[in-house]
Amino acid sequence: MPGVSAVAAAPVRTDAEDRLDSLLTALETPHARAVVVSSVGIEAQAAGDPPEGDGTAPPAATRWGSVSKGVTGHLVDTLVEEGRIDLDTEVGTVLTELPDATGRLTVRQLLTHTSGLPHDLAVTDRDRPSARAVDVLGELPAPDAAASGFTYASTNYIVLQALVERVTGEEFPATVAATGAVSAGTGPDGQAAGHGCARPARIGSAPFAGLPMAAPATCDGAGLGYGYLTGDLSDLARWAQWNLSPEGAAFHARSREAAAPTGPDSAYGFGWNYDSVDLDGTAVERIHHSGAIPGTFTRVELLPALDRAVVIVVDEYGEPGSADLVRTASSAATAVFGSESPAPARSATYPLALGAVGIAVIGAVSWLGVVLLRPARVPTRTGGRSSERSAVRTAATRFGISAVLCAAAAAAMAVVLPATTGLGPAGLARWAPDLAAGGGLVVVALAAATVVAGLRLARAARV
Repeated sequence: MPGVSAVAAAPVRTDAEDRLDSLLTALETPHARAVVVSSVGIEAQAAGDPPEGDGTAPPAATRWGSVSKGVTGHLVDTLVEEGRIDLDTEVGTVLTELPDATGRLTVRQLLTHTSGLPHDLAVTDRDRPSARAVDVLGELPAPDAAASGFTYASTNYIVLQALVERVTGEEFPATVAATGAVSAGTGPDGQAAGHGCARPARIGSAPFAGLPMAAPATCDGAGLGYGYLTGDLSDLARWAQWNLSPEGAAFHARSREAAAPTGPDSAYGFGWNYDSVDLDGTAVERIHHSGAIPGTFTRVELLPALDRAVVIVVDEYGEPGSADLVRTASSAATAVFGSESPAPARSATYPLALGAVGIAVIGAVSWLGVVLLRPARVPTRTGGRSSERSAVRTAATRFGISAVLCAAAAAAMAVVLPATTGLGPAGLARWAPDLAAGGGLVVVALAAATVVAGLRLARAARV
């Protein structure tokens, strides 16, 4: 199949490998890798790009995104099973520096996203590789006292990482490595590399007007617990394998019991989503989570009844440019284990967003051209009072239009976009660089038009 090849050659390709190939093709990106895992190990694997290096070094690691939350859930569950904390422990009894409102939140509420803490990108996804979660607790927003039920927020898992750091007295990556649920991880030199920001990770790409652009090399040491654990595909496969083991089954039984409803037939537990999928007319339980940071997308889907899991890593992610990729990947289990061939999900969201921004850019630049190249005629002494009034009126009209359009564009960037997408200007630049660049160009062009029109209005008024 063009553009898709197996990671490891085998005398006879399995049906699972063929299905993985079809899934990767449906993802419509050459930068994807996937494996099928059982409680025994990797059963099948495929990749959309050729193996790296000389064939002896392991593939480069990636940041796992929110798949990391399941690992954090396991660490916290272990502390509960050891009797060191309780699900109903108020975190302020351990993290005494927390404000009262946050300190009264329980471990259970944080694990299941029912705490009321908001999902605030101003305090997440920052490049602070040496930070610990306990160092940034003072930056967290206050919980919403009126909130009830499930509200997904990575800030919950910053607090949980800090809890693990404080209770264990260890760095978070060391605690992860000690569990045995995730392999210690090895670097190109064969030495243990761990799963923190110190481990080098490949830099993926983000869509920019439909073309790949290198994503920022970001790692949040205070956010390992919510999205920046690091490892290669084999490490992530080992994590999926553990979740299919008897120990993993016991963990998920406790997680399901404490889970918060997220829909009529779905729930969220200790860093995992619980629902079911239809496999050829049979409802099968599914445990799953996706993860994303700028430049990287991951997904793990577990089907315990089949003793199988699908793990996907894609070195490409941006919003909303990767929305179709996410929707296609969300049906990974049915694509690999069902009878229907996987098909790419397609929506008009990203093309429409690009089109709207493109039209706004053309309009703003065109208006700037009108203001620059067609100035209002400056009245002369021989032109009479009528000419004078006409010039001032034209200059005032252009200034007013420019100022209103500039204010509207700035408000859209600073208020409307954050309210509708959850991305402020800085977050928009990280997650959707093309939309941020286009929006910024609109604001700059209209601001320039406002300044030029204002200067010409002042000149016309003086004559």
